[in-house]
Amino acid sequence: QYLRAGGRSGSPSTSRGLMDSIVGFEVALAVLLLVGAGLLLRTFDRLQSVSLGFNAERVQMAAITLPESRYLVVPEVSSERRSYIPIGFVEPATLSSNLLKLVPDATLFHFGTISSLMHMSWVRAVCGRLKSDYRYSSGIVYNNFPWPEATETQRESVEKAAQSVLDARAAHPQATLADLYDPLTMPPNLVKAHQTLDRAVDATYGRRDFKSEAERVAFLFERYQELAAPLDVAETPPQRRGLRRTQRSPATRRRN
Repeated sequence: QYLRAGGRSGSPSTSRGLMDSIVGFEVALAVLLLVGAGLLLRTFDRLQSVSLGFNAERVQMAAITLPESRYLVVPEVSSERRSYIPIGFVEPATLSSNLLKLVPDATLFHFGTISSLMHMSWVRAVCGRLKSDYRYSSGIVYNNFPWPEATETQRESVEKAAQSVLDARAAHPQATLADLYDPLTMPPNLVKAHQTLDRAVDATYGRRDFKSEAERVAFLFERYQELAAPLDVAETPPQRRGLRRTQRSPATRRRN
């Protein structure tokens, strides 16, 4: 009876001590969190006055969104040793770097035309250079390129030839574009596919008998002048009609 009474009298004391320990721990943790929050706010306040090293008042933010469908990529710099710049389609999930030019909503006709010898002749004539390599630009090369006025049949022919170029690339899955378009290692089937594409693109311009690249370039500049002529006429201000005052020479003034 005594042992049972003693056991019952000791139990509440132990529970009370455990509860006091838990409460003390919770109070200490709350104080620690409050101190940490105070230090965080103090640090954030100090960061507001830290110099960024530049004037942030004139900084502009811009959001760049990638195309929602597959798009063409053109390398900004390409070796002058290549007969063709390696251009290809990229899926929208791929994030392209600033060293690529993007052509959204491009079709096989666009791919075939700018992958042709006709476009390459234009590139070599007007593009900039990085050392001696081609430096492709949207403003000078692409936007000024005189595109052909192709019929529906001609467009289908170019698209078919362009798909043959892609199929020829796919036949060499272990090779990179750099390997495929190296003049020393370019596969024969890819060379043949590009030659077929060149003939199809030439036909869209109504020509098939270019004897040299210089002749191609001269033809393209003539085509460019034809396309740009209406713009020059529209931008020329009308001349005022009337009498012009003739300026006399000093000798004439002395005789008078």
